[in-house]
Parts: sequence; structure tokens; C-alpha cells
Amino acid sequence: MSTTYPIKSEENLEKFKEYYLLKKPICRNYTMIILGLNTAFRISEERTLFPYSPRGPCAALAA
Repeated sequence: MSTTYPIKSEENLEKFKEYYLLKKPICRNYTMIILGLNTAFRISEERTLFPYSPRGPCAALAA
């Protein structure tokens, strides 16, 4: 298992969010990233919040 480090730079954080919104626009992934950044949920806890997995593009979020 590898070690992870927090993103400390606000610029890098914005690039991270932008990557998943514009370059890899899968609505489920972007939603989970935003939820994880703004709450104290772990990924395992987040997954239980979604009863289904929307896999379409995030056109509505990018607008």
C-alpha cells in the first residue's frame, strides 16, 4: 500500500477538481470528489450514500 499526502495548495486542488469535471467527466466520480473534499467522509462511507452509480457525463455540472 502506498502513502498518500494531502493537497495543500489551493491551485493544485482546483486543478484536481477541474481534471475530473472537464477531462474525465464522469458524474459519479466528480460528485464523490466534491463530497469528499467538503465533508469528513471516507470513500467507503461515500459509496453507501449512492444507491446507484450514474456513469454519464457531467454536462449539467460543467455548465
